[in-house]
Amino acid sequence: MTGASVAEIVPSAGGRRPWGRAVAWLLLLTPIFFSTYITMTAVAAAIILIPGAPLVPILFLTQALNAVMLLPFLAIITYLTRDRGLMGELRIGATSACAAWATTALIAVAVVALGVFSLLPGH
Repeated sequence: MTGASVAEIVPSAGGRRPWGRAVAWLLLLTPIFFSTYITMTAVAAAIILIPGAPLVPILFLTQALNAVMLLPFLAIITYLTRDRGLMGELRIGATSACAAWATTALIAVAVVALGVFSLLPGH
């Protein structure tokens, strides 16, 4: 952005920036989510900071885990976006649903291939 600061774009309440209070409120509303998030971040940082830790295999495993966790997420999102009662007029059409299910299937094939090839000897 040129010529505009964040203070000009983001509205504030009476000249104050109440973001700190909003974050504190979110921490009180969802303590399980934030405690899990903070704990997992701290554990990940502790693992990476171990001297001599194999960083490339760690990166590979985290990306493989992300792909595995993506499958149910994509399926749920696709199912929910097809629900007329939930989405109303914003419901995705048949073409978008087919594309979403095809993407989910393609990622599933890639995850299975990753699992098979990682179990082969010499890999």
